[in-house]
Amino acid sequence: MAIFAFFLFLGWDMVKLFHLNELGLTSIGEHWFYLNKDSIIIAQSVTQRYLHYKLWDPVIISIIKIPTVIFFLILFVMFSLFESKQKKKKRWFK
Repeated sequence: MAIFAFFLFLGWDMVKLFHLNELGLTSIGEHWFYLNKDSIIIAQSVTQRYLHYKLWDPVIISIIKIPTVIFFLILFVMFSLFESKQKKKKRWFK
């Protein structure tokens, strides 16, 4: 699933490159805002009011500034490594 999202958002950035002549990777926050801007506002409000008021600004903002393509590439690599470690374990029952 992560590799599908990687290619989907890579395609998004390529279309942006060809149509707008802007070279750059789109961040997670930009995609989130384009897809559903109300939910990002609600997530910010809930985080600041009910979890911790300083959690949104330094922590979550730095996460959603990451380019989406790089995020899903890292996620795919992590899942691939986790899967390869799971296959190496000896199983007693199938």
